[in-house]
Amino acid sequence: MSSLLLALSFVSHVAAQSGAPTFEVTPILTQEDVRTFPDTLLTAEQTMPIDVPAKALIIEYSADGPIELRISFPTRGTGEEPGSVGINPMHVLKARLAPLNHARISLDLTGSPAWFAGRKTFILHILGEEGKTVRIHELTAVQPTLADSFRAYTRQFFLDEPVLLSSINFLTGYRMADMSVTLLLGMLFLGLSALCLFLMRKKYLGVIVLALLFLLFYDARFTLDLARVTAADLSEWKNEEQYRQLGPIHAIADSLKTERKTFGGDMRIVMCFDGTDLLMKQLKYLLYPTPVLRPEDGWDTASHAVFIDTDRGTVVGGVATCGTFERAGELFREFPERSRVIRFLDYPT
Repeated sequence: MSSLLLALSFVSHVAAQSGAPTFEVTPILTQEDVRTFPDTLLTAEQTMPIDVPAKALIIEYSADGPIELRISFPTRGTGEEPGSVGINPMHVLKARLAPLNHARISLDLTGSPAWFAGRKTFILHILGEEGKTVRIHELTAVQPTLADSFRAYTRQFFLDEPVLLSSINFLTGYRMADMSVTLLLGMLFLGLSALCLFLMRKKYLGVIVLALLFLLFYDARFTLDLARVTAADLSEWKNEEQYRQLGPIHAIADSLKTERKTFGGDMRIVMCFDGTDLLMKQLKYLLYPTPVLRPEDGWDTASHAVFIDTDRGTVVGGVATCGTFERAGELFREFPERSRVIRFLDYPT
């Protein structure tokens, strides 16, 4: 089990006296970060509830290893059971911090569409390397002003849709102040329509024109979103041959397809990875009908091994290993994201 020692030395909701300078930290919104290859290095976690309104958190910490701070925004009643608490993973804020002694930062909370000025419930997640120690010397909540709230809501309106592999099937819609932008615009339209019917001489013409203006406005917002996402996808594929969260999996599949054309026997692929099996499923799809198996299902019978985003897969002295699995092998090709393809030496061809 992963463990992270968290020592809470001081907690205050009023600014504390400290000699350390305060550095502004702008966290990354998860929905803006999901297009990148996942990072699974920090696995130990501790959590801390926060129950006061805040636009930012002043945190003074000491850590003997790299840490990541995440802020989630719990919402009651979103689960199947009454009183359950749900968290939208796309609305989580996160910031990676270096190991320092008595570093003091200001962590902005307003970048998430789940934030609003009156929110009193947050959860601070502290992630680190297993066995490391993190000390929180100060935790101060900075209260929002009216101007802060207005700037935050404007910025939230221009946040793009989450870029997921399933975006072709699921569009969650824009959110601002933890409310649906579509609902807010619909309420505004109904209010302005009522004014048109009450004040204008050509009542129905005014409502029709208003409806067209709202449709054009929303369509322009979505078109801007679609153009930016498409441009980012094309640029990433052209420059890096990678696609969103899949990292180098397409390049690995292309390399194995070329190898398959000249390989003397039937190819069988075993995959060594950490985390979820998303990449393994994708490789199965790209290499069909070549089998792609887990180490426990095909290590001894595979012709090649794929190590992706893992430190367990190594090749030292002509021996390939994945955790406790060992076998004679050689490096076939290196890829980004700690990924490589291995050719087993004792496979009959």
